[in-house]
Amino acid sequence: MEIPKEFKFDILKLREGLYRIDDSGISKAFLIEGTDKACLIDTANGIIDIAEAVHKLTDKPLTVINTHGHPDHMMGNRSFDLAYMNSKDWDLAKSFMNHPDAIAALEKNGWSFAELSDIKEGDIIDLGGRTLEVYAIPGHTIGSIMLLCPEERILFTGDSINHHLFLQLDGCLSVEESMEVIIDKKSIFAKADFILHGHGDSYDDISLVTYLIDALKEIVDGKTSDDEKAEYGPEQYCMCHRFKVPEDKQFNCIDSLIMYQPDNIHK
Repeated sequence: MEIPKEFKFDILKLREGLYRIDDSGISKAFLIEGTDKACLIDTANGIIDIAEAVHKLTDKPLTVINTHGHPDHMMGNRSFDLAYMNSKDWDLAKSFMNHPDAIAALEKNGWSFAELSDIKEGDIIDLGGRTLEVYAIPGHTIGSIMLLCPEERILFTGDSINHHLFLQLDGCLSVEESMEVIIDKKSIFAKADFILHGHGDSYDDISLVTYLIDALKEIVDGKTSDDEKAEYGPEQYCMCHRFKVPEDKQFNCIDSLIMYQPDNIHK
């Protein structure tokens, strides 16, 4: 398969044994190593072989985890034999895996998608000196998870906590339900100093959670007079609620937003 020139991996070493893998500016995956094993968090878009990139960074036994079932985070599963994903997102993932274009690419290139195995809140991945604790965080999708590395005080949040929270898609929880889920996880956020999410170049200060909760509450409370109608796909529209985070902490960006459907605010 000839890879278009615009598709490439940009790999950034964030600290010893921790790498951000940027797939063509579309989404980010993360590789974290312990003394014994390594874990790849999300597998990106699948156009380029992410396994080849990962094996240049580590030769340790590898566990592959998908934070959720959207294609920009799991189509790279075609490079592996086994991947862990919360089973509540399996149907969502398979809807993309079984798309005619995906099937045609698999047949043309002799690829196959990894077998999926369930992962759920309470699971712990021991990498040796570093662990990853699994927590459910439904909202963006019903099966979204986040992974806490307590030794590094880093939380990997996929698309569930970021500067551009998409709650307008089919299968998202309501804005109110999503807010309540995040509030319910406050004790987990207190164990981290930084967030690494699926569309950020580097670390975000953990206080991003607080500003995101405040913005979600504004929508729930009807403080939406300044919200804009936004097109997020061909003939697909939703509302966009903008908010800002302060400039005195480490954030990927200051201007942030939540996308939502007006009829899916309250539970």
